[in-house]
Amino acid sequence: MSEAVEEMAGRFDHQAETTVQRTSPLYESLLRHCARDIREQGPTWQLVQDRTAEPSGDVLPLRLMAAVHRLVLAGEAPDLARCYPSVGGRGPHSEAWQPFRSLLEDRADDLRRLLDRPLQTNEVGRCTPLLVGLALVSDSTGLPPTVLEIGASGGLNLNWHRYRYEGPDGQWGPADSPVRLTLPAGSTPSPSPPVESRGCDQAPLDVRDADDRLWLRSCVWADQTDRLALLDAALEVAAAHPPAVDASDAATWLADRLAEPRPGSVTVVVQTIVHQYLGTQQADDLAAAVEGAGTAATPEAPLAWLRMEPPDDPGALPAAAEGLAELRVRLWPGGNDRLIAYTGYHGRPVRLLP
Repeated sequence: MSEAVEEMAGRFDHQAETTVQRTSPLYESLLRHCARDIREQGPTWQLVQDRTAEPSGDVLPLRLMAAVHRLVLAGEAPDLARCYPSVGGRGPHSEAWQPFRSLLEDRADDLRRLLDRPLQTNEVGRCTPLLVGLALVSDSTGLPPTVLEIGASGGLNLNWHRYRYEGPDGQWGPADSPVRLTLPAGSTPSPSPPVESRGCDQAPLDVRDADDRLWLRSCVWADQTDRLALLDAALEVAAAHPPAVDASDAATWLADRLAEPRPGSVTVVVQTIVHQYLGTQQADDLAAAVEGAGTAATPEAPLAWLRMEPPDDPGALPAAAEGLAELRVRLWPGGNDRLIAYTGYHGRPVRLLP
């Protein structure tokens, strides 16, 4: 077996083994089958063999899952649909591999084209930890936020203030919103509505476009129908309130947006699970843009950097936070960085720190 084959199979094995992936029995099973099929140089290998140079952060295994899911959602894979709950399938996931493998052979050209698309998981559930962070920033500064989201995908999380949040200790947002999110115990957020909420993405999706909406739905795991229902509700909100998302790399866009202070507002740079998609240079440029603007921040025009990202050292996490991302906020003037919660990669659970 060649080194390239084993390296690619390892990517699929790793995706199947992650804590996040264990929440999807269907995809975990399919990814393990794909890894074995790559080692046997079957149709999975034939599809991905020319992509061995792609960075692992581009999550090729999940892009393949999304490409196949798109065919299922479009009604073009009826045999596989019987095992996909997203379209009402009730078959056991153990029976999904054979129709999945056949689809890789029969629709190889279509799947190759779909694999060129970046993964666009516009995870609306992340608005819960974002609300917690934005509320803290509002409380700390006494100012309404101007929200600038990088890696915004279709921009659904830019409508965070149009969603309803309810928990045992508090509630916030319009009561008639079709998007309903659960607040953790101990959370009583009351952020000010945004002065502006705008985002950027290198390949933004237009939620008014039917094909882009289909791709957003395709990127949700097919056996997690609660996530799909939440996405559909957010798309309903976006139909009335289309998000503003610019096509740009994050560092360039932020440098332009942060060039002038905004007195009377706290500018909040937001990112959720974005770092893995940035190269080293992009990450350095992004940090320089934010930190440079931070040096010019004043109490009348403060700056915050709200990040939901994997920890730098997962091994250092407390046992209760294993497999979770960190929610951090850095606030200028001062530049103090604070860990405020641990959260699931899809926004649940949210475990607040004292």
